[in-house]
Amino acid sequence: MSFYPKQKNKGTERWVKLIVLLGAIGSKDEASAFQRRTLRLGNYAILIYIIALIGFGGFYGVANLKALMPVVLLAFGFVPLLFGCLWLNHKKHTLLARVLSNLLFTLALFLPLALFLGRRVGIHYFFLMLAVLPVLSLHPNQLRLIIPLSGLNIASYYWVEYMPPAIQNLSYFLPLESVRHMKDMSLILSILTVMIIIWINQRILLSNEQALVGKTTKLKVALDHLRELATIDQLTGLFNRTYFDIRVLNEMARARRYATPLSLIIFDLDYFKGINDTFGHDIGDKVLRHASHICNENIRESDILARWGGEEFVILAPQTDLEGACQLAEKLRSRLESSPMEPFGVVTGSFGVTVYKQDEDFESWYRRVDQALYRAKSGGRNRVETG
Repeated sequence: MSFYPKQKNKGTERWVKLIVLLGAIGSKDEASAFQRRTLRLGNYAILIYIIALIGFGGFYGVANLKALMPVVLLAFGFVPLLFGCLWLNHKKHTLLARVLSNLLFTLALFLPLALFLGRRVGIHYFFLMLAVLPVLSLHPNQLRLIIPLSGLNIASYYWVEYMPPAIQNLSYFLPLESVRHMKDMSLILSILTVMIIIWINQRILLSNEQALVGKTTKLKVALDHLRELATIDQLTGLFNRTYFDIRVLNEMARARRYATPLSLIIFDLDYFKGINDTFGHDIGDKVLRHASHICNENIRESDILARWGGEEFVILAPQTDLEGACQLAEKLRSRLESSPMEPFGVVTGSFGVTVYKQDEDFESWYRRVDQALYRAKSGGRNRVETG
């Protein structure tokens, strides 16, 4: 038998709403979602205790109202105390509320049984089942209390099993048929109470799991979005300068450690200011995206292409010597030149290329490649220079 909830229909939705309403008794509205679920778990257990006591007390009264009146009064007498546990939950004394509710429920059933009815009625089986209730009603960080609370219920079971009732007359006054009915009903109510608490706990656990999965998914999406904002240039879709600054230091360290070549290419689009002035910034943005797409499609997967700023771009080429970097730069220059874009035609680029020298810092390396770019621009543009 599965206690997990099935697909709801309109009838079950009403019951679920009622359960949620009852479970919320004593919970603070301003508490966090996790705190509300924690309080609700304790409230459900306490409410089931109250219902069980009323059920047992009511059954005692129906069976033999006059003879069992002391039992009925004792059972009902613990109900107001259990409502006090809801008030403790309201004050956020959740641990005290759960421990006290377990103790009160045990005593409410144990005292009538031990004093008046004894093992003849068969309710002592209930104490064995009560041993699982602390597991179901305590919060995970309070599970250290399972041993004393469950141990108390198991000890009560054996006490009632082997000790005669204190008031023999009341126990033997009951008709044999009433004893049989009460024995059967006690076992049914015992099993039903535990099953209901298990079902409620399973619903809450499933709800918590679904809420946790939902929050984890939202958090992952938010983190991915933040990571993208931190590393991606929103206009071109390339890596931004922040990301490049981190990667270039890592690649420099790798090149020093393994003595592998590492090349740096920097280029900008020729006469880009004139494009913006003539056609407007919207067209200028399209040109940047167009050039970014062409270059991104013509580099290796291991190469790192980033927008350096404005119309300037930078490429980090691991395990690439100066000759290989010059070939890559010439390839990109050629692709840009052969890929006209309306309404103004061809957009070209000027390239500076350098290779990393061991123990050189980035500032020195960048100055060399920037000087190579300056020579490419002053030498007529649309060309590749090394530094």
